[in-house]
Amino acid sequence: MSGFVAELMVFVGFFTSDAYTTTFRVIVVLLAAVGVILTPIYLLSMLREIFYGSENKELTSHEALIDAEPREVFIIACLLIPIIGIGLYPKGMTQIYDAKTLELTTRMRTSVPSLNQVAQKAEKIQLVSLNPTQAPLID
Repeated sequence: MSGFVAELMVFVGFFTSDAYTTTFRVIVVLLAAVGVILTPIYLLSMLREIFYGSENKELTSHEALIDAEPREVFIIACLLIPIIGIGLYPKGMTQIYDAKTLELTTRMRTSVPSLNQVAQKAEKIQLVSLNPTQAPLID
């Protein structure tokens, strides 16, 4: 049930976003809804065929079945070793984009004025715009 709620939240969030045109949003939401409907249908039919389907005579005639051949073990190792390595030492991967991230952050900090700078400019504008003849009298 929570998966359905999460998918519904994604649909509603995307559909109500102003970042895309209405036509594009409708098309994407409809395609996603079709995918959400077809996926369980396919999975359930596949599971029904696996558990209740006819017996494969070729597979049942063999006495010993091999789970993974050397080629498949090599492919799995080629995928598994980097995954474990990055999981144990992620700094090696984050260093790749760290310099660009720091450069972008520095550029953004210099181009966007801080709140202190804005407040100082506002005070200067108020002081300059204050005319002595318009100043309120203090009794």
